[in-house]
Amino acid sequence: MAPSLIEHRPKKEGGRSYIMNDIMISNLIARFPLYLRQTNWKRLYRRNEDGCSLITFFKSLKEYETTIIVIKDTKGWVFGGFCTEPWK
Repeated sequence: MAPSLIEHRPKKEGGRSYIMNDIMISNLIARFPLYLRQTNWKRLYRRNEDGCSLITFFKSLKEYETTIIVIKDTKGWVFGGFCTEPWK
């Protein structure tokens, strides 16, 4: 039997990602520090659901210390960042 391409599959509170598939998520998690690889995911903000307000964005993330942000631009490119500090 061939090995699975998906090594890491976190529980995703708030539904599936509209930007990243499970293979992309697994590849991203493989690059996380070891202590974060078993962490479940919770979607905190989605522009299409929460609006296009920077204030709302910051309010949604203020309770969380470790976050990732994933963006898909109008040309289909996916990029983002990883933050281990609270948003201010």
